Amino acid sequence: MIVDPARTLGRQAVVALTAFAAVSVVHLAAQLFEADGVANVSQWLLMPLLAAFLFLAAPAPRSRLVNLTLVALGLSWLGDSAPDLADGDTAFLVMIGFFLLAQLAYIAAFWP
Repeated sequence: MIVDPARTLGRQAVVALTAFAAVSVVHLAAQLFEADGVANVSQWLLMPLLAAFLFLAAPAPRSRLVNLTLVALGLSWLGDSAPDLADGDTAFLVMIGFFLLAQLAYIAAFWP
């Protein structure tokens, strides 16, 4: 039996997942070939695309797990973006702060 992902997930979710996969490949290639400009831009797109897929794939009303995971992905995106918005120790501390908050959101999401 062949399962059509577009029918199971919805076309918009499949588009978001495909875009996430494509940007992931571009990001990994940019890292491999040390194309820092491309890697920075692709890194900014990864978390929003993954969050878009999760949002579109999860049925409404979305569960606490999905909502908190979306919050965690948003905080991870802020952590990924923070070093590009400022320089030095401040940017590093802001980045670490966002990733800490993301980890706390993941803990809350998966807590029984």
